[in-house]
Amino acid sequence: MASGHIRKREYKSGVSWQIVIENGVDSVGNRIRKYKTVKGTKKEAQKVMTKMLNELNNGTFIEPTKTTLGQYMKEWMETYIEPNLSPTTLVSYKANVDGHIIPKLGHIPIQNLNAIDIQRFYNELSKEINPRTKKPLSARTIEHIHANLKSALKQAVKLGLIEKNPADATTIQRAKDYKATVYDEDEVKNLFKYVKGTRLEVPVVLAVGLGLRRGEVLGLRWSSIDFKEKKIKIETSLAYVNKEFIFKSPKSAAGERTLVMPESLIELLKKHHKEQSLIKLALGESYQNSDLVCCKEDGSPIIPGTFSHIFTDFLKDYGLKEIRFHDLRHTHASLLLKYGIAAKVASTRLGHSSIGITLDLYSHIYSEAEVEVANKIESGIFQNQAI
Repeated sequence: MASGHIRKREYKSGVSWQIVIENGVDSVGNRIRKYKTVKGTKKEAQKVMTKMLNELNNGTFIEPTKTTLGQYMKEWMETYIEPNLSPTTLVSYKANVDGHIIPKLGHIPIQNLNAIDIQRFYNELSKEINPRTKKPLSARTIEHIHANLKSALKQAVKLGLIEKNPADATTIQRAKDYKATVYDEDEVKNLFKYVKGTRLEVPVVLAVGLGLRRGEVLGLRWSSIDFKEKKIKIETSLAYVNKEFIFKSPKSAAGERTLVMPESLIELLKKHHKEQSLIKLALGESYQNSDLVCCKEDGSPIIPGTFSHIFTDFLKDYGLKEIRFHDLRHTHASLLLKYGIAAKVASTRLGHSSIGITLDLYSHIYSEAEVEVANKIESGIFQNQAI
């Protein structure tokens, strides 16, 4: 067992106490000593020594380190994060760590970092202006920064660098759940009328008709479409990271799914394939044949962010209700549930990893459906009945 004693040290500036801990011997027989200096009274030094001895004898002692939070965060990113995340998710982590956490907290030794430091950091973030939007950082952004820092410090506890996670004792304003704006049937039909014959027709119909995400629409290849079986396989999503196109697989096994296509969509895709083949023939070697269904005229991929701007501008130009392109996927989901499709079927079709995700996202639609259920029960079994 470890033992210790205290030495008095006198300096011109005052008195301090040096704690000396004897903790056995190493592999070659040399004594293992640990030292700590305490400024204050001898009684205070004795309390510190008692705590150190208890931790050493219980196996919970954490070696002092001068490692800063910034140094640790970089090591954490390289060792635990970069090898395990998709390029798109990694961009978000780096923006939070390199853009916010390290500049504001990176200079603090990790063992000195406390909840008040972190809370002040969060409070400052809530006043910070996003250079891109010229607006204060959103609660969602701060929530993500908090999640990244908390996860990193949780790992630091596991590694024995710190005793407990100071981020656990902080509070942040929780972001409000996003409530999607969707199109009803008439609005969808109107949208179809305006996009007909334009470069947006196929992407819009894929999003509304199948509930595809933007990246899934732009990453869809002709090789994934089986016209004979009337099926389409969703197995690739397009992203644009650091000025490079990345074709990635779905995040979960549920994301890779095979969908049966409506007849109208099949006919549209056949027509589109024929038109694309003619363009390919006309351009010859200058055509970039990446087998993409939705692409630029020369066959090259479309930057997802640019595509969203094109869609938004289109809605504005024609005076249509402004929604995000991703809201077309929500529109598909709302129509499925309105048509009485079981939640489990809708969940599988949307590529959600669990039915719970579907129920959470579209709970407002179920609330509307509940009213309809009550009305049908009323007219079906209760009407004109005395109870």
